[in-house]
Amino acid sequence: MRAWQAPRYGGPEVLRLHDLPEPHPGPGEVVVRVRAIGLNFADCMARQGVYPQVPAPPFVPGMEVAGEVTAVGDGVADPRPGARVVAVPIFGGHAEAVRVQLEASLRAVRIDAIDLYQFHSGNDSLFLQEDLWEMLREQQRAGKIKHLGESITS
Repeated sequence: MRAWQAPRYGGPEVLRLHDLPEPHPGPGEVVVRVRAIGLNFADCMARQGVYPQVPAPPFVPGMEVAGEVTAVGDGVADPRPGARVVAVPIFGGHAEAVRVQLEASLRAVRIDAIDLYQFHSGNDSLFLQEDLWEMLREQQRAGKIKHLGESITS
């Protein structure tokens, strides 16, 4: 699996594309095959080492992803493999696959009934955060998504 890794804190020039082991889900986790990422101010701050609880280098940044569930850990009944989701892994999302915990507040939202890729910012692999969350709120009101964790309507 390929992932953008920060071997040290710094600007975008520190990022390196590496082959890393495929993630495997632990209890209460799913693995998401990443099809689109969000890139926001918090990602930039984390890469620079000034975001709260940023991992020590080397680490894979990336707080927002969309894709399909490929594996589930013990205790996970939903979503199942094949489900399309958006997720907030906090770190690790700038990779081809990422582990996501389902217990925490709004970590994965199942979105089987909509086309993720029509809601992008003009770059085929990048969502604007505000566009994504507004789209999710509209789809929830229409009854087209099932959410896991806390409500996304705030």
